[in-house]
Amino acid sequence: MAADPGAAEATEPARAKVNLHLHVLGRRADGMHLLDSLVVFPAIGDVLAAAPAQDLSLTVEGPFGAGLSAGPDNLVLRAAEALRARAGRPLPGAALRLEKRLPVASGIGGGSADAAAALRLLNRLWGLDFPTGTLAEIGLTLGADLPVCVHGPRAQVMGGIGEALAPAPPLPPFWLVLANPGVATPTGAVFARLKSRDGRAARWAAEGYADAAALVAALRGASNMLEDPARETTPQVGATLSALADLPGCLLARMSGSGATCFGIFAEAAPARAAAEAMRRAGFWAEAGPVDPAPPPAGIS
Repeated sequence: MAADPGAAEATEPARAKVNLHLHVLGRRADGMHLLDSLVVFPAIGDVLAAAPAQDLSLTVEGPFGAGLSAGPDNLVLRAAEALRARAGRPLPGAALRLEKRLPVASGIGGGSADAAAALRLLNRLWGLDFPTGTLAEIGLTLGADLPVCVHGPRAQVMGGIGEALAPAPPLPPFWLVLANPGVATPTGAVFARLKSRDGRAARWAAEGYADAAALVAALRGASNMLEDPARETTPQVGATLSALADLPGCLLARMSGSGATCFGIFAEAAPARAAAEAMRRAGFWAEAGPVDPAPPPAGIS
């Protein structure tokens, strides 16, 4: 049902989830992988809007909205229903509108970020005042990436299957350029090609890192263990990484998640923006955005 006449929309960013490193530490009996990852949320992403309404509804628009279902199977609506169930009391609906700016199924948590934004936004709209930890618990029932996305835009060290979270060490300001070749990497095939599942958790300096160069030096001691199998599955991943690494100012190029989106780390805005434009001219989807050293608490737009 449409929003109530005259009702103002509230908005919530659904920032991309970027794995600066990703180690696979093992696999549980149920097949779920145990992970270790430093996760950040650059100012690049989708936007979710909501207005008061009698019933729950969703419309999807934006450059990557075509073909996405707005029905009950959409993770945004599933998150809304899970939040209502947790409230345990009658609640109004909401007219939700998702502007889909991130590529779908691309290793940067787009669907999970959208659902996490729904939990934060409706928690405010409905006056539930659940703490972030409760929203993360609700999110975990919907997917392993939901808890860390609920905590965005604050950087996190993620463990377990995604539910074990700790604040990241202090990070310097830096910029990320995200680039995607427009070809999906099948997550199952990537994990099937993974030769080792005995990685170790990365170690980070408790005092943090003074600048982007210091952070990159630390990151070079870690990796994304899914990168090599993703290159085998989707050769365009390697081409994307090479193109990013060759751009002026790129301190490190790496893949996020199971791909195919890759990222480059830049110390300054100008070379990052120029790099994103160069990647677009080369035929990639690309965006540049800062990673804030001290973003507002989760749930604050």
